[in-house]
Amino acid sequence: MIEVIEKNKELSLTDFLQAYQENSFEKIIVINDKKLEGYQFIKTGETVGMMSFRERLQQKFYDTFTTEKPENTSLKDLGISLTGSVGIITKTEEDGFMMKMLGDVVPLLVIFVLFLILMRFVMPKG
Repeated sequence: MIEVIEKNKELSLTDFLQAYQENSFEKIIVINDKKLEGYQFIKTGETVGMMSFRERLQQKFYDTFTTEKPENTSLKDLGISLTGSVGIITKTEEDGFMMKMLGDVVPLLVIFVLFLILMRFVMPKG
């Protein structure tokens, strides 16, 4: 199955919860326990032939609605049921290894470059 997002709209938390209470969402994705994405089913599209899979895959079209919740508030506190008809998916997104290393190394590189520049002007010429 191929999921296609047609429109993305930012909602306030109140409007998002109201749409949830009206059963507008087929699924909700919680990202890093802060961002909420609600997927509203629009239509089923035609099947698409995939050469690599040698089969036809069905398309599902969604509108997505995003909001942010306070970090110290659980889904239960917001009235979102984990066992209801709406699927709840949690995602944790972290920086990759290279980004973590770069974040640790950049301050050291800056200090080293400043040290080299300082030594260039401070050291006696001779």
